[in-house]
Amino acid sequence: METISTKNKISEPAYIAFFDLDRTLISENSGKSIVRFSYEKGLMSKKDYYKGIYLSILYKLRLRDPRKIIISMLAWLKGVSNERFEDFSSQEFKKVLINSVHKEAIPEIEFHKKNNGRVVILSSAIIPVCAIIASHLGIEDIICSRLEIKDGKYTGRKDGPLCYGEEKLRQMISYCNTSNTNPMDCWYYGDSHSDLAVMTEVGKPVCVNPDKRLEKVARERNWKIYRWSLAQE
Repeated sequence: METISTKNKISEPAYIAFFDLDRTLISENSGKSIVRFSYEKGLMSKKDYYKGIYLSILYKLRLRDPRKIIISMLAWLKGVSNERFEDFSSQEFKKVLINSVHKEAIPEIEFHKKNNGRVVILSSAIIPVCAIIASHLGIEDIICSRLEIKDGKYTGRKDGPLCYGEEKLRQMISYCNTSNTNPMDCWYYGDSHSDLAVMTEVGKPVCVNPDKRLEKVARERNWKIYRWSLAQE
């Protein structure tokens, strides 16, 4: 199954502005925040919590394939009901993630809307989180990673490919084709070197608080670099 979730494909936009989620629209890593909050609320065992911390360290230090790390971090959800987790995600968003939205993201989103651009979240994060943030920021559509659900419960496995790296690029191109939009007319806002696959294929790449590897490439290619801050600062 595709990792794409769409709400409005009727009208063709002038262009599309794609936004990454973690460290771009928000300052937090949503997956890490959910792991922490899950443990605090008793939804996650201590063993799974420490495993999550360990995997987060490996991810940050790039000591293992990021795709394998993300898949491993999903396993703790096995047996958790879809309804319960969506309610839980909403609680976590209201407690932590809403306060981590970059204040500059809001006028940037409005700018694109006023110019007949469609705003879309394009992220490796999971649907419950992306959907809540999209609703809060008035974003029309999301393209993100799905989790497998059987009999109303998560299996702890992904449903289709993770929306990461080259797969994120494939999803972006597919969405543009469906919307009859040329990727060279599009924007993409990202923070990580892992976003390069998409950034090199859009006409207007924007680096938001980029990591060192992405910033190096951005300066070499004269891409825009934004320094965004928290909404409450």
